[in-house]
Amino acid sequence: MKLPIVVIGDTQRTLLLERLMGREQNDAERAQILAVAANERPGAFIFLGDLVGWGASEAQWAVFDDFAKGIVRSGTAVRAIFGNHDYLGGRRASERNLLRRFSDPGISKWWSEDANGLRVLFLDSNRHVLSGPEWTKQSTWFRAELARADEDLSVKGVMVVLHHPPYSNSRIPGGARWVESDFVPPFLASGKTLAMVSGHVHAYEKFAVDGRYFFVAGGGGGPRVRLLEGDRRLHVDLYSGPSPRPFHYLRVEARPDGIDLVAIGFAKGDRSPKEFDRTTLKYR
Repeated sequence: MKLPIVVIGDTQRTLLLERLMGREQNDAERAQILAVAANERPGAFIFLGDLVGWGASEAQWAVFDDFAKGIVRSGTAVRAIFGNHDYLGGRRASERNLLRRFSDPGISKWWSEDANGLRVLFLDSNRHVLSGPEWTKQSTWFRAELARADEDLSVKGVMVVLHHPPYSNSRIPGGARWVESDFVPPFLASGKTLAMVSGHVHAYEKFAVDGRYFFVAGGGGGPRVRLLEGDRRLHVDLYSGPSPRPFHYLRVEARPDGIDLVAIGFAKGDRSPKEFDRTTLKYR
């Protein structure tokens, strides 16, 4: 891979049951945000999971293929990790549907790639889908990979991507305790980690802990959520915009001394994309 990288979360269509509960359907906005992202022509695209609403459904994947054709057919490297919706309907069929679209040699359920000195670690955060031995194997690999990055002089910084965020102010519970307990401690202990980027919560959020940043970027078209505000917040959000937040994607840009994470999107009914947040992360 190479920078810049475009990161997109949660492009799934709203399921019928969710629509009966009053959740929004965002087909026009999804098509627009994916078209805008495709026009970026970056060095790589990363999908943060929940690409579809029902992972075992060939019909839903056909809809995704149409929405995302500008990205998938761009000739640019495209990577995707599993979200919880991507496993719905049965693990075997769901894995087949995603992996036959996005798996390259050397890529499995968790892996690492380099981009201009930035090492990107890809994780499967679906703790309740993976077996106990699988989860332990991934956690052990993650710690070892962070240690290798710290020792590798060619690696200037590390970014982690996974579906479930450790922190969120979503009114619908969104922070994953298993991510916070198993992945955050080694992430914070590593000398080169910069950012952990997730989806799952259909909003844009930004948190900082011990000089590391945690981004929630679930703005690819799934039904948006409202966030807890004021004294009800669980965590201090460094982005102060109202919720529901814009449909969006992130662009990871190279700097001489680090990277910029740029949030680009639009409000419902607007669809004129613009940069609405930028965070500079410097290599240590």
